[in-house]
Amino acid sequence: MLVGRRDLQRAAVSGSSAVLLGLVLVMVLQRRRQHRILDRLKWRIARDLHDDVGSNLGSISLVAERLEQDVQNDDAREDLMDLTLLAREASASLRDVVWVIDRTTIRLPELMHQLMERAKRVLTDVELSVEIPRDCPDMIVSLPFKRHLIMFFKEVVHNCARHAKATEVRISVSAESQQLCLRVADNGCGFDISAQREGWGVDSMQKRAQELGGTVAIDSQPGQGTAVQLTVPLAALLKNLDDQYKTSN
Repeated sequence: MLVGRRDLQRAAVSGSSAVLLGLVLVMVLQRRRQHRILDRLKWRIARDLHDDVGSNLGSISLVAERLEQDVQNDDAREDLMDLTLLAREASASLRDVVWVIDRTTIRLPELMHQLMERAKRVLTDVELSVEIPRDCPDMIVSLPFKRHLIMFFKEVVHNCARHAKATEVRISVSAESQQLCLRVADNGCGFDISAQREGWGVDSMQKRAQELGGTVAIDSQPGQGTAVQLTVPLAALLKNLDDQYKTSN
């Protein structure tokens, strides 16, 4: 009789363990299913934004460009140029969002090509040349690093489009001696770095470079164009940078 009770107790314990394990598995499966549903919903929202808002931004840009040709007032024409540039930049940023959502990981070569696509979409009125090495390190890039780098690049490209009045822009990427180097040079109007800083975002670019763990060198003189070079250690690509961004955008 005693043996029978022990067997019953063991069976009860085994049964309870099996039920508990079954409940845990059900909860895990439900959570995974919910994650998949949320991921699909997030992807659909991003695609809808891209198709709807992106299309509207493209239309705004085209209308503003046509109006530029008809408007005689210089101030109004400049405002329309600003509107066109803002629409192009917003459309490029929207594409960046969709691109990030589509990926579980972001690798350096993909990020570099995405930056070049942004430049092509924003710098539509200049001759653009791009140089990316074929042996660009196939490293995973942390999301904070990606964010800082895109915002830094956005500032540089905006200057080329809005302030430089350049006809040629050259972008080059190199990865040597464990350093990632991104250089953007234009043949535009240039500026006096020591005297003219307002509007060009020099301070913002320097802060971004520091947050990336690198340095920025800006070479510019009035009438001789501008070259901006960002140098970052490759090891910084993997670091989870400080989330409390010091820059405003």
